[in-house]
Amino acid sequence: MPGQYNIYRGEGAAGNIDWDAPVGSVQAGAASAELTALGHTPGVEYWYGITAESDSGLEEQGRGVLACVELDAQGRLLPPPLAGPTELTARVDRGGVVLLGFSHPVPGGFAAAEVFEVFRDGPDGNIDLNTPLATVPNRAGAAAELEVTLALAELPARLAVRARAGARIGPLSETVTIAAAPPPQAVVLPI
Repeated sequence: MPGQYNIYRGEGAAGNIDWDAPVGSVQAGAASAELTALGHTPGVEYWYGITAESDSGLEEQGRGVLACVELDAQGRLLPPPLAGPTELTARVDRGGVVLLGFSHPVPGGFAAAEVFEVFRDGPDGNIDLNTPLATVPNRAGAAAELEVTLALAELPARLAVRARAGARIGPLSETVTIAAAPPPQAVVLPI
């Protein structure tokens, strides 16, 4: 049974948490912890992680990301960042429509998306972030496996997705390329 939880911090990404130097602790059962004198520079993401420590002083090996703290230029707390969609798949279905599937995991410290924006490549070959092909609402504001049907006039196409929650925009996913459907095979009947 944990006696307390040790809190750790890192800048810029969850992977930068310094698990060797706790910045604070909180007794087990406490509803919150107040960390003072750590300082938060506006525009910098500070990631906080937690580990449990037993009453006898042994720290568990399990580590969890607890939160991300970022301030705007006026010192106001920003909402948590959004994770990028992953595992994009695309295929041409009957009738020539494209089915695009993707996942949106929500790791600790990140917020769930409200909507997802789907983009395709423009004439210059780059993903056109100014004109979404579709906006897909997230189900129940949690981690999701989603699929959207797209009517694309021209193939091949490169597609990408990003998450959005209010004014917060997540990173663009990796791209997936959907090739033009091969022409139908002619059927030759013997006479």
